[in-house]
Amino acid sequence: MTTDELMTEWIDKTARGRVKPRTLSRYRGLIDHHIHPVLGAREIGEVGRRQIADFLLDAARGTREGTPVLSASSVNLLRSVLHGAFAYACDMELLTHNPCERIRRGAARRRFPRRNSACSRVPFSPRRTGAFSASIFACIPGSASGS
Repeated sequence: MTTDELMTEWIDKTARGRVKPRTLSRYRGLIDHHIHPVLGAREIGEVGRRQIADFLLDAARGTREGTPVLSASSVNLLRSVLHGAFAYACDMELLTHNPCERIRRGAARRRFPRRNSACSRVPFSPRRTGAFSASIFACIPGSASGS
């Protein structure tokens, strides 16, 4: 059984009756946009704690191309979805242990600034730096460029 098949079965047989429709929609979005592209094709027995931890860290950092940086609460929800689905697999005797079992909430904390933070902004290009400097000097009386 692949991770995609597990997620579908878990949603249909377990999560649907236990959560509100909006929460279910959020789970489906996380599965479709984050879990499916990375873990979906893997057999559930091949997914280990290291793969889950790396996956969550990538989600927190936004290091996988084409995906945004997820907030800490979204990463925790992603972890909860994976934990719930793999717990279901254990209950159905498809797995002997849950690979998410000892991955704590908040384990994938961001160690780098967000992409849109002031620390990560790209400085002026050389051309723009020259134009900026020229405009500053033009405003200063008695400078070489301004009078």
